[in-house]
Amino acid sequence: MTGYPILDEVVTVHACHYYLSLINRFTETTKNMTEQQLRIYLVRAEDRYIGWIKNIRKMQSHNIIPPIDVAYLWHTHMLSPFRYYEDLTRLRLGDAVRIRIPLKAMYDHRMEPHKHSLELWPILMGPQPYDLDVDNLDGDKYVECLDCHKKMKSK
Repeated sequence: MTGYPILDEVVTVHACHYYLSLINRFTETTKNMTEQQLRIYLVRAEDRYIGWIKNIRKMQSHNIIPPIDVAYLWHTHMLSPFRYYEDLTRLRLGDAVRIRIPLKAMYDHRMEPHKHSLELWPILMGPQPYDLDVDNLDGDKYVECLDCHKKMKSK
């Protein structure tokens, strides 16, 4: 016994610590952004998350740790369990609902990205940076609606 309370197999003091670390890292990453930069960041993060979720089985099988923007959007998506399940089912990824955000691994590599993840990121996600920040937000981006598949330009 570690001396920490265990509510069940999911909610533990350690799990809460790792979860709060995710929220803190996202806040630290975005706190100095202007409102416009934050909007662009979130649009880009959503696009990157969609790419991630479409490749989630590969990501999990290769133990790739998601960057903070992707993990935060993943967390946000999971806050609506029915919508999350519905979206994964629509993408024919229904069984992926059991895949968890690797919060401990993210915490363990919070100071420096996991080398293995950095190496595999461009292979699975294309020519975009692993870390999304103010320095790589420039330019227009087109995103596709998951529901109607309409392309929309973000500014």
